[in-house]
Amino acid sequence: MIFGKGERVVFFRFEDGEDFVDAFVQALSENGLDSLVVISGIGMLRDFKIGWFNMATKQYETENLAII
Repeated sequence: MIFGKGERVVFFRFEDGEDFVDAFVQALSENGLDSLVVISGIGMLRDFKIGWFNMATKQYETENLAII
């Protein structure tokens, strides 16, 4: 992973094949970050699940995605 940090911006770039969740959680923990907003970043993910809260049904929904 490549990591950079400015005054109010944190930048992560993950390597191909790197486990996103493990690397991301570790980087957040090591840098004392407990909340964030992701501005961009789906470019290199493969075979992942995305989730959202559906306000109409009041339920959490997920969808598995496979990027080739």
